[in-house]
Amino acid sequence: FDIGLPADFLSSGEGVELTMYSTSKETVTSNQPLPSGKLGADIFYNISFKKTSDNSTVSSFDKAATLTFSYIDSDISGIDESTLTAYRWNGSGWVALSDSAVDVSLNKITATTQQFSYFALLGDAPSDNGDNGGNGAVVGGGGGGGGYIAPTVLTKVILSGRAYPGSDVHILSDGKLAKTIKADSKASFKAEIKDITPGVWSFSVWAIDKNNI
Repeated sequence: FDIGLPADFLSSGEGVELTMYSTSKETVTSNQPLPSGKLGADIFYNISFKKTSDNSTVSSFDKAATLTFSYIDSDISGIDESTLTAYRWNGSGWVALSDSAVDVSLNKITATTQQFSYFALLGDAPSDNGDNGGNGAVVGGGGGGGGYIAPTVLTKVILSGRAYPGSDVHILSDGKLAKTIKADSKASFKAEIKDITPGVWSFSVWAIDKNNI
């Protein structure tokens, strides 16, 4: 998973903290049922932002962020791949992101949004005379990550999420190890990467538990 932010996503120029994590379909849909006739990929995402100045939630951006979701064929078993669309939970139902586009050759879906919550990849069951068009390509994985375009006013990036309690969480910046921290007993982690210069950065996060899994 990647997220790209324009430099002026908040006209106020304030710094923000990003929290994102993936979770199972069953965990989300037990309280947030899918639209009638739609099937969901196995992995759902939760994305939120808050201001670093006072920890208040940022309800919307002034300019849209670009989201890129990667999946593997087993994530979308039983779904017609060509119908996959990114959806956002708006508090009462799932709403399709209007510019959502799927690239079946790369197993990726790209969309933009100015608001954040739970996100899902939903689609239709295959027709009787077709299949889901899976091409066997595996893209992404490794516990999730994020691409980040730093606003010029920021000098640091704060990443937080969830991992197995006590596991070592490794954070890579442009493919190089930037920091290693441990998830706490409540399965949460938070890391601050300082001295970030303006430009395009790609961050990845992966974890290893006590069993080296």
